[in-house]
Amino acid sequence: MLKILITNQKGGVGKSTISANLAHYFASVLKKRTTLVDFDTQSSSSKWIRAIKPQKVTVFKANLPLESTNTNRILIESRRIISAISERSEVIVADLTWFDIFNSEMFLDFDLVILPTAVSEVELVATMEFAARHEWVFQSSGPCPSLVIVPSRVRGDQAINFKHSTERFQFS
Repeated sequence: MLKILITNQKGGVGKSTISANLAHYFASVLKKRTTLVDFDTQSSSSKWIRAIKPQKVTVFKANLPLESTNTNRILIESRRIISAISERSEVIVADLTWFDIFNSEMFLDFDLVILPTAVSEVELVATMEFAARHEWVFQSSGPCPSLVIVPSRVRGDQAINFKHSTERFQFS
């Protein structure tokens, strides 16, 4: 079982696009029983996947209790959803816009956390700060997810001149 979370607090960085493409790849190319969990309130990734025929990805539109100020309630609900889906999937791809009311422990329920980011200075710095705020999750002594920061919407000239390509985080 592989569980992947695609998230960032920044909008427009490619979370839904990457989620839909990954889910479709695992289901269509690798022939894995794949479920897309769309935690995103805009539901873009689930709409895109549902439009593909024949349908090879199971889509679950998940509604977290965002009106709640109790972070534990949100965490419990996300864990309940992932647990229920885990029984019938080989791969889970979750699309989530991160809000500060979420508990960092949510990351621990996944094997891989992907943070898409544009390569502009502002967006890259915001993504690095986001990762740093949650670094304890990725350095935890028990099982912890791998973190991958994925540049998205990169033009050819940006790839050549991208000055942050050698910048290192203070954690692995």
